[in-house]
Amino acid sequence: MAERKRRTRSHVIADIGVKYVEYTIARAGYTSVQAPLGGDYGVDVYMFSFDQHGYAESGQVRIQVRSAEAFARVADGTAAIRVDRRHLNVWLAESPPVVLVLYEASTDTTGWVEVRAAASKLERPGASQSVTLHADMTRPFDVQSAWTLAAEKQAWSTRTNKALYDD
Repeated sequence: MAERKRRTRSHVIADIGVKYVEYTIARAGYTSVQAPLGGDYGVDVYMFSFDQHGYAESGQVRIQVRSAEAFARVADGTAAIRVDRRHLNVWLAESPPVVLVLYEASTDTTGWVEVRAAASKLERPGASQSVTLHADMTRPFDVQSAWTLAAEKQAWSTRTNKALYDD
């Protein structure tokens, strides 16, 4: 038999992580779209939010999902994840918030971190090809998280629009 492509456990876990995030966003009353180019370009999911009257709000939350059977923990209990510096550069150039969500299959749990906050804690940016970001796995990506991120997105949008349109 000719050699064929094989779906591995890591492929399954990656799909579960993205679906977990999308399901959580839907439970929050929002919509999501998977990035048309996939996570290879640094964003897996775009979250779109709505106000209390059901009207669409401007902007979106960009979400990168990293999935693994288990993530290594450091002394403070956070999960450490290596990130390609090129992804970090793209995320930092985007309108906030940009979020890194970690999905851990062995515990069926998530943790997340807003990328700008994580990047601000880097000791030495340097020129290495990757950096290590830390996500608090005791802070799950849940409905409350989606609401919080939508509010942060709107606050940033309001500040930006005020600066643009005020004399």
